[in-house]
Parts: sequence; C-alpha cells; structure tokens
Amino acid sequence: MVYMDGFTLPLDSLTEYKTVDRLGYSFRRDVLGYIERCRLEDGGYFFARIPPSSGLDTYFAVKSLSILDVRPDLPETIVDFFLKDIKKGSTGGITGLFLAVEVLNELG
Repeated sequence: MVYMDGFTLPLDSLTEYKTVDRLGYSFRRDVLGYIERCRLEDGGYFFARIPPSSGLDTYFAVKSLSILDVRPDLPETIVDFFLKDIKKGSTGGITGLFLAVEVLNELG
C-alpha cells in the first residue's frame, strides 16, 4: 500500500495489526497497566506520576479507558478530584471546566 506522501507499508505490517488476538490482548493489558500506574492518591491521573494530578491527564486517562471499554476503579475518587478543583477555583479556566465536565459526563 502506498500513501500520498510516498510512504509504503509492507503487507506483513498490515496483517500483523489486523491480528487482534496476537497484538490486542497484550497491548490492551500494557496500556491499562500504564494508565493505572499513573493514578495518584488525590484521585486523578498524572503521566509524570508527580502529585498533584493533572486535569488534562485525568481526562486523557478516563477517555482512553473508555475507548478500551474499561471503567476506572473507584470512579468516585476521580469525581472528587475534579469537584475539589472546581470548589477551589483552580480548574484553569474554560479549558479546565470543559475537561471536568467531560470526565464527569463519562463517569455518569
């Protein structure tokens, strides 16, 4: 297969990624493990693993888990993380509010 930029993808690579059983389970497990290792004690996530949690990283973590059809453990702690930020007024403006609303909506 040849793409517009002239990049060619060998046929073997295509068949490798279509093999969900071979790549899917271990890849999914590794991604889930990485995301959960980034969970901090304040209830949110931060990919640098340094407190406090990041609203943006928490958004990405929850959305990624959703894509993988996984609900995070103890979702109420994630809700508490965002609610504390909202109450303190430290959500970071409209972007922070958007992230909080999106995560709260995702968690129900």
